[in-house]
Parts: sequence; C-alpha cells; structure tokens
Amino acid sequence: MRAASNIIFGLLGRCVKTPSPGKVSIEFLKRFVFGKLGASRQDTVQGPGVGRDFAVTKYGDVWVISSTDPVTGSRTFLGRIAVNVATNDVAVSGIEPGWLSIAVLMPLGMELRKAKRLFSDIHQQARKLGVAVVGGHTEYVSYIPRPIVVATAIGASRKRPKLPSDVRPGDFILMGGELAIEGTAILAAEKRKELMGKGIASSLLTRAERLVFKTSVLKLALELGRFDCVKSMHDPTEGGLVGGLYEMSVAADLGFKVDLDDVPVRRETEAIVDALRLDPYRLISSGSILVSCSPRGINEVLAKFRGGDTHIKVIGRFTERADGRVISSKGKSRAVTDAPSDELWRAIG
Repeated sequence: MRAASNIIFGLLGRCVKTPSPGKVSIEFLKRFVFGKLGASRQDTVQGPGVGRDFAVTKYGDVWVISSTDPVTGSRTFLGRIAVNVATNDVAVSGIEPGWLSIAVLMPLGMELRKAKRLFSDIHQQARKLGVAVVGGHTEYVSYIPRPIVVATAIGASRKRPKLPSDVRPGDFILMGGELAIEGTAILAAEKRKELMGKGIASSLLTRAERLVFKTSVLKLALELGRFDCVKSMHDPTEGGLVGGLYEMSVAADLGFKVDLDDVPVRRETEAIVDALRLDPYRLISSGSILVSCSPRGINEVLAKFRGGDTHIKVIGRFTERADGRVISSKGKSRAVTDAPSDELWRAIG
C-alpha cells in the first residue's frame, strides 16, 4: 500500500509544481479545481478562471457580482486590507459593491486588544466605502499562528459588468495608481526593524505604512467603468503588476507588450525593495488598477484624469495571443510565460 501511495504522489509531483506560499499555480487549478465546481446553473455567467477577479450571476435583469479574498500576508493592516481587496475585485467589474461577509480565524493566543483593532479596522473601512457587513463567521483555531481573514464582497446592478472577455487586440493597457503600494505598506510595517538596520529612515517607513490608506481602488474603478471605451479592469494583487498582466491576458486569451519604464514607482517603494533586494513589479499591488481601453475614447479617459490626484498612464497594448506576452525595461525585452510568485513571500515567508 505504501509503495502504491509513493507511485501516486510521485505522479502528482510531476504534474504539479512544489508548493510555495501564495496562490496555487494555474497548473494546480486546472488539475484539481476548475473541473470540480458543483452543479451547472444557467444563471452563472462567469465562474472561476485565471484572471477573473469576480464571479457573475444573473437573476432576471439583475447582474450579481461577487468575489472572495483571503488576507494572509499582513498582520498590522489585516482588517483594512481584507475590506479593500474584496471590494476592489467587485468594483473592477464597474459595479459598486454593497455588502460584505467576513470570516475571521484567530489563534488561541491572540491578544484581545489586537482582536479589537482588527474588527474596528473592518468596521471603519467598510463604513468609509459605504459597504455593509451583513454576515460572516468568527472563531478561535488552535493550530494557526496568526489570524486569517477571508472576505466576500457582493454587488448588484441592472448595468452589464465589464468582463475579461471584452478585451480585444489593439486595446491600450492603462495603469491607474502607483506600483506595489500594498506591498510597500506591508513590508514597512512587518520589516521595520530590519529596514532601519539597513539604513532606511524611520520617517520614510512611516510614510510607507500610511500607503495602506491608498489600497482601495473602488472609487477609481467606478469612475473608469463609466467610459464605454473601457472594456475590462483588473486588480493586480499577488504577483504584482507582472502577475496582473499575465492573468488579465490569460483571461482574454491575448498577448501583450508592456514597457515597465512607463510605470510610476514611489520613492518609498524604491527604497524598500532595493534594501530587501526585491522586484517591485512582482510585489503585491492592491491600490493600482489595470485597464483595457479601446483606441476610440482613450484620449477622453486620459483627459479626465490629467492633472488630478490619480495617475493614469498608458503602459502598453494587448496583442494577438501568437505575439506572446512581453515586458521590456531599459531597452531589454523578455517573455512572461507563467504567473510569478509574489515577492512578499520571499521577504516575510
């Protein structure tokens, strides 16, 4: 029996890569998840898939958008980020999230003051975004070392959502916001002592931590969603900008060409990733948004945000799938052939 088990696991090992922290591989999803999705229902418009930030169901003429996200990489900003990542994923459909259901798992040794802060942060951020917490679950768990929050956001509208399948070759790729601000905030908080030991000023780390307040793209996504030329939007979380581009292109079955030199990077981000020897383009990036925009209307979109507080930049274009997925920087180009592991896990494990 043991020999048979070894053979089976050996075969599985050749089909699925050795696990690492963060999202499972696309290979794993295809083998174990996507073919096992329960009952088939006619009201399911968009189910799970690579690069799909949200699910879509339709009841009569009402589109229902939902998304579930865990937060595992931050202790300091756990509640606030949980609200933001789930509501971001609904908002990039162009439909406003209205409700949240949140499950909170806490280790037995978690201090009550930390629990109080966690739930206060959830409440305050949800209230700020106009979203109601309508359900969930809370419990202590004996075998986890740190709290885990899983948030589900839901929105409903009679307006058709923006879907990944709407993207076309030739669409411009826009980036709204700034690179890796979520990762920057988390690293500043979780690695403060180490970073100060590497010569990073306390004042810079404090500014970096405050970037957590910029991790919601709800308002920006809804503003962009009003433009007919905006075909699809994506929230680049794990795997950062490169991961987001890869997922978005897989969802649309397209290629892309993107110049990383056109991507805005904050000084705080540059300082922290340089000190920790991380790639900012593969660092978790809630607070930014990737947008597919057709050539007709792009000038209107850029004019709308020109001179404002939010950066909107053209960073590339979608291409035919056969043209590949290519990023370039400083005159050198290379292909993106898989979703990258997030740099956050290299830093905090």
